[in-house]
Amino acid sequence: MNPNIFTELKKDSSYSLTASERASMRTALVHHMHNNPVRGVSWLVFISRPMHITAVILMVCISSGSVSFAAGNALPGEALYGVKVGMNERIELAFAPSPDAKAQVRVRHIEERLREVEVLAVEGALTDSFARKATQSIAEHASAVRDTAKELALEGDTFGAEGLGIRIDATLVAHGELLEAHAENFEDEQREALLAVRDVVREVEQEGLETAIPQTLNSETVYTDVAYARVVEHLSTLERRLEKEPLAKETQEEFINELARLRTELEFGEVSLAEGDVVQTRALYERIEKDAYRALTLLASAKNIAEETDKEVVIVLVSGTDGFASSAVAARMSKAGDEEGVTAMRMTAPPVDESMNISFMSSESVPEPQSKLEFRIREAE
Repeated sequence: MNPNIFTELKKDSSYSLTASERASMRTALVHHMHNNPVRGVSWLVFISRPMHITAVILMVCISSGSVSFAAGNALPGEALYGVKVGMNERIELAFAPSPDAKAQVRVRHIEERLREVEVLAVEGALTDSFARKATQSIAEHASAVRDTAKELALEGDTFGAEGLGIRIDATLVAHGELLEAHAENFEDEQREALLAVRDVVREVEQEGLETAIPQTLNSETVYTDVAYARVVEHLSTLERRLEKEPLAKETQEEFINELARLRTELEFGEVSLAEGDVVQTRALYERIEKDAYRALTLLASAKNIAEETDKEVVIVLVSGTDGFASSAVAARMSKAGDEEGVTAMRMTAPPVDESMNISFMSSESVPEPQSKLEFRIREAE
């Protein structure tokens, strides 16, 4: 058993169980034990060991799934929310088998706090108190994730460090963008609370940009191969989500176009790599990966809001830096004689400025997208 489990369970005391939550958990546990008796095993086996009885009860709850499952989607103000954050999430973190796995769990917890903020706003239940508590949790988790990324890099695991850094940055960027657009749906305290959360998310995002991850990888080509594999995996995930998730028609069309745009840029990256431009290809793959995470994050938020509120979410997005990045891709494609690729870029990205004479070969990095987003909530049809 992980020796740090009990240390982890004692952390994050900002969330604790209320009297009603403890009573609910106790009732569910007794009910489960009554209906699922364990014969031939003495509880003295557990009591005789140097283990806190509270921890034993928590583990039984998690293994049984009774309270844990019910609390999985609980929102602030609901009876089992304290179980969710005070028990489920802390045990999930404690049982993560490695620093990288623990960091991935922290990213999921950041996403969950932001999901709660976004759903509560639609329900008119987002309070300043919860907004402050959520942003505190987000900042703490993000700091721990970045510390882990730096440690991984120093240990030589640059693949893991870069992947982790890209995921946390893309998550914060996407949610910061979404919170700002989401606030436009309100004119009251919900708007102010959303914008307050957005401000903190962007501060945390900026802190990450100012914290460099040590570079220890010598083989740029090897890294590029790994980055390519990650991008392909993310785009495949995005395609599967679009096929199976019930989305508003406008939203589905937007993300089908976004998927086509990202795949076009990926094809361009393959050409660039074949020409020997490893550094530029790496930068392009990183940007595609961030955009893929952004798309997946936005779709997940739309799905969560729809499921929790019976509303329909319409997302309209625009990617690219006022056409700069897309113009650069199109210019290079045109030079290579790929007119079909240029046409695809025009259809799925911002307008291309034909007058821009851009050579990716001389660039140090691909411009980061400054995206615009519309996020509308309406009654489900």
